[in-house]
Amino acid sequence: MIRLDNARHIVIVATGAAASLWEKLATCAIPVGTPAWQWLDIATGIPRIEEATKEAFVPQMANLDKIGGVSFQKGCYPGQEVVARARYLGKVKRHLYRVHAEAAIAAGMPVYPADEVTQPPCGQIANAAPAPSGGYEGLAVILEGSMENNVLRANLPDGNSIVLTNISAVGE
Repeated sequence: MIRLDNARHIVIVATGAAASLWEKLATCAIPVGTPAWQWLDIATGIPRIEEATKEAFVPQMANLDKIGGVSFQKGCYPGQEVVARARYLGKVKRHLYRVHAEAAIAAGMPVYPADEVTQPPCGQIANAAPAPSGGYEGLAVILEGSMENNVLRANLPDGNSIVLTNISAVGE
């Protein structure tokens, strides 16, 4: 058993022993599905790179350098020069934020300043999940200085937009 944080553990067990262990664990633990796990990732600031965002961010934008998701001592890998340059020479101008929306948001959705949905996007939803308290929680990579009154918008697939609220920086 590996404890990840106060709410999650990973249990590795032989297939033949899984059923009996499940019964024992069910007496003191609450089994939940993938959406709860994804929400806990968001709550703890762990981004999940998906197909829609696989080439959208350098690791520092998604805080992967802060959570041990990138090594600066490793040998050659694709994109190494860009990642190293951002770490040693430059300043990343996009950062990871937690956001809330009343309707469904999803990875890859563009994010805009609250009153400028016709302008180029200032960010992108990295990942999202249903929130236990209602609505959706997500992680978004957002350009510095693009938030006014701590409100942004995301474009929905039907052409409408939704307000993103409760915006807070991750890992600051």
